[in-house]
Amino acid sequence: MDRRYFLHAGATLAGAFAARSAFPAALAAAVATDETYPLLRDAALAPSSHNTQPWQVRLHDARRWTLSPATGRALPVVDPQGRELWESLGAFIVALDVSAAARGLHVESAFAAEPAPRVDITFSASAADSTGLAALRRRRTLRRELGPVGNAGALVAACAGRSSSAHFFAAGTPGAQTLAGATLEANRLQAADDAVWVELARWIRWRESEARADPTGITPEMMELPWLARRWVEATYSQADVLAPAFRERSTALVEQQAREGAGWIVFVTDDEGPRDWLRAGADLMRLWLRGVPLALAVHPMSQSLEIPAARAALENALGIGRVHLLVRVGSRAYPQGRVSPRLAPAEISIDA
Repeated sequence: MDRRYFLHAGATLAGAFAARSAFPAALAAAVATDETYPLLRDAALAPSSHNTQPWQVRLHDARRWTLSPATGRALPVVDPQGRELWESLGAFIVALDVSAAARGLHVESAFAAEPAPRVDITFSASAADSTGLAALRRRRTLRRELGPVGNAGALVAACAGRSSSAHFFAAGTPGAQTLAGATLEANRLQAADDAVWVELARWIRWRESEARADPTGITPEMMELPWLARRWVEATYSQADVLAPAFRERSTALVEQQAREGAGWIVFVTDDEGPRDWLRAGADLMRLWLRGVPLALAVHPMSQSLEIPAARAALENALGIGRVHLLVRVGSRAYPQGRVSPRLAPAEISIDA
């Protein structure tokens, strides 16, 4: 079934079966419109490591989708198990929840391990609720100048909601010092690993023309470089510059500065390991993040210490709270207006069944 037929069929079936509620009318309209699939467009604002956007959605019909990894947008060097990939899919599901709710739809998602890991998604009609949509559209990763937060523990707890996987360590506590130290050491180790930087270089888009051609990856704007520095790297940098020792040294120095800023660290843990746990961690992070946007709680994922098996084992042993799947730095900073990071068009992340 080609895409044009799918769109026409979705609209036709919506009209034919609306009286019997066979297809939620709002969903059929969202799928059948030519506005670049607004439902998917907002869901794709979810965060992902290196902005790889590793999600693929199979459109079975107006009620049933399947979410699975887009393996061509994975990070085999720093994420060989796919932990960060599945965490990104978990964040995508929450973003889809928000996007669907704003359009009068309810999302049911179920993880299935066989024959290949995936998430089955079913939509049903519900009362429209757009309360989270503004935060989703404004959310972004803020990396610099994260300030302290008064009564940070209470604020993080409020943003975490009922999530039992989130554990907060306030700045200055032994736990926060352990996390900062582990992050710095992991960055130093990765700075000496050429394969890590070759993979990173693949995902940096120095020029706007590169980001337009491939709207995945990291841009100078996402790095939050000062205006003059941004203009300089856009005009002169290439992938080769990422591999230079000077670039690695500056990156490590930036991490050292970042580790001293902010209100503390949040780790997301479960008792087990696998795609289901990784999905949960990513979903819990996304819910916390969206609640934090209107409260100026900035979130900066920094899971480098989890990308090195020995470092991760040492960190888990030191914390003693379970399997650590995600590590983020938090602090006070208002989310600016303007563009979010580049995103693939909905047609590029969806396929017809």
